[in-house]
Amino acid sequence: MMSQVKNTVEGRNRQISDQDLICRFEIPSLLGFNLADLETRGSASVLKALETCDVVIVDQLGTLELSSIVFRRVVQTVLDSSRCVLATVTLSDDPALDQIRGRADVEVYPVTASNRSLLPEDVAARINAWVTERGQERRNGAGPSQGPGCP
Repeated sequence: MMSQVKNTVEGRNRQISDQDLICRFEIPSLLGFNLADLETRGSASVLKALETCDVVIVDQLGTLELSSIVFRRVVQTVLDSSRCVLATVTLSDDPALDQIRGRADVEVYPVTASNRSLLPEDVAARINAWVTERGQERRNGAGPSQGPGCP
C-alpha cells in the first residue's frame, strides 16, 4: 500500500507512505508515513494549487494527514478560501475530520456501492456549475464571490 502526493500543477509525484518506508511516524503493522514530506512538499503543492487554480483537489484527508499541525493549517486555509475544494475525507471518527465534515460550507457525499458510479458525474456537474458561475462573475467585472467554497 503506497500513497503519493501528486502536484498536478507541476506534474510531480512524491511518496508519502508505504509499508516499507522508514520514517519518524509509524502506525504499528500498517505502514510508515513520511510526515516531513507531507508537511513540506504536500503543503507546498496544496498552497500552490490555492494560488493558481480555481478548484483545489485534496485526495485523502484522514487521521494520518491531519496528524500534522502544519498540513492541518494548510487544509484550513484552503477550506477558508474562496476556492472550490474537492476533498476525499475518510470515515474515521476524528475531531479534526468531524470539524471539516460539519462545516456549513461543506457538502458531504457518502460513497456507497449503489451510488459510487454516479458520484463522479454529479460532483463534476456541481464543480462545473461553480466554475461557470465564477467565470461569468469575472467577465462581468464583479470578481469572485465572497466567502468560502463552492456554492
